[in-house]
Amino acid sequence: MLFPRCERIAALGGAQLKPLRLQFVQTRAVPGFMDWYRKCSFGLDNANGGKYRMEEGRLVKYQVFQRLVSVKRHAIATSLLLCTAVALGFYLREYSMGFQSIHIRDSHSHVSAGHWYVWRADGHNTGRGKGMAVGCKRWEHIPGYPSSGVCSAAVVGSSGLAYVAVRGTSDYLYALDPSSGRERWATQIDQFKQGTHRHNAAELDFCVSSPAVAADGTVYVGSDDGHLYAINGTTGRIDWTFDSGAEIIGSPNLDFDGTVYFGNQAGWLYAVDGKSGHCRWSRQVKGGLPATPAVSSYGVVYFATSGGLLALDATTGNVLWRFPRPAGRSFPVICEDGVVITCCDGPEGNVVLVDGRSGKIRWTFSAGFEPTGPALARDGLVYVGTSHGQVGKLYALEAMTGKEKWRFDRFVGNYPPSIAGNGDLYITVPPKLIALDGRTGRLKWRLDLQLPTHVSSPTIGPDGTVYIGTGDGRLIAVR
Repeated sequence: MLFPRCERIAALGGAQLKPLRLQFVQTRAVPGFMDWYRKCSFGLDNANGGKYRMEEGRLVKYQVFQRLVSVKRHAIATSLLLCTAVALGFYLREYSMGFQSIHIRDSHSHVSAGHWYVWRADGHNTGRGKGMAVGCKRWEHIPGYPSSGVCSAAVVGSSGLAYVAVRGTSDYLYALDPSSGRERWATQIDQFKQGTHRHNAAELDFCVSSPAVAADGTVYVGSDDGHLYAINGTTGRIDWTFDSGAEIIGSPNLDFDGTVYFGNQAGWLYAVDGKSGHCRWSRQVKGGLPATPAVSSYGVVYFATSGGLLALDATTGNVLWRFPRPAGRSFPVICEDGVVITCCDGPEGNVVLVDGRSGKIRWTFSAGFEPTGPALARDGLVYVGTSHGQVGKLYALEAMTGKEKWRFDRFVGNYPPSIAGNGDLYITVPPKLIALDGRTGRLKWRLDLQLPTHVSSPTIGPDGTVYIGTGDGRLIAVR
């Protein structure tokens, strides 16, 4: 092929162009060479900023500088318009939700990723962990103090310790070594109780307050003496107590700023400062038995009570909306499209997705009998169990539509499933712990632990250890 060898023009007077000597040299075709040459041909310029290039043996003037400036101006203007449109759309979206702030907060950021730090794993109550088990019993903890009461679900702090509350003649919070089950310390958590009263599994059914552990290691746990205890997670020392005036059954939950949210059996809802124990706000609502609240990342906290689901401003406690259907034994779970709860409508049980902005129903799924609380997977599936006597099912539903994906027909129990890091489901079907494939419902493994009728929902530690509390006060660890 032929290509022109060009000499750079040192100076061109005005618009006059001096003759350009072109010398053609025969050369071999080199891949990509012509692209390089076309770029180099724009190196011919003059004193006025004009640009020249070769076209069919002629030197043609191009005002590329002016064109580039124009293109840059258009690009900057377009970028500004796009940024403005995105910001305006984001603002309108948050404004339309009725929330007072468009600042999105991460309610989980105060605890290291992978730690199951409240009853249902995180502030949204998803029941979703990081680790996974293979189905081998690791150890079993029997309380050092006399107890035959109900054992709550364990939680795992950033230190790796497992914390569990055991109910009995006296109630204790235990800190256990995750590798061996050895007790690090035990602290009595019913110090204000008048007289003695022994819990039993039939009396409390499935609902016993589990601890919640903050990033600084402080462990919060409710007690039947009506007090919320704040305990140093390293030493077991009680830092402060808060008197709510009635028995605390539901488990507390935590916000990113350290606020502790919980309710008592008299229908009082509380927001307490995690550092000082001072009450930030309180509100009494119709219908007691408040379950574990769900704390959103947009400044709203959701409480499920026997009178319905409430959305409260997390800062002031003001009621934003109310969904007036009894939640039964459910607790709220926050998903991308709203809040999932299970409702007990007479003998029938339903799974309901409620719009987080207005409290209106998005979809309803009829589960037959009264369902357990839900669990939410990363792929958008909602898992809910339902049982009556020895008959029950576990459903996998699409969170966006409520459409049934699959069902498992051998579910028995009142306890919500838990989701492992690989998407597997762990469910307690006494006397066994069962693992299911979360995508298909296929049975993966089962482990006979001689579980009694009343057990806790499984807790999944960051190393994959699964903790199960039993009605006789034991904590079993499975790896």
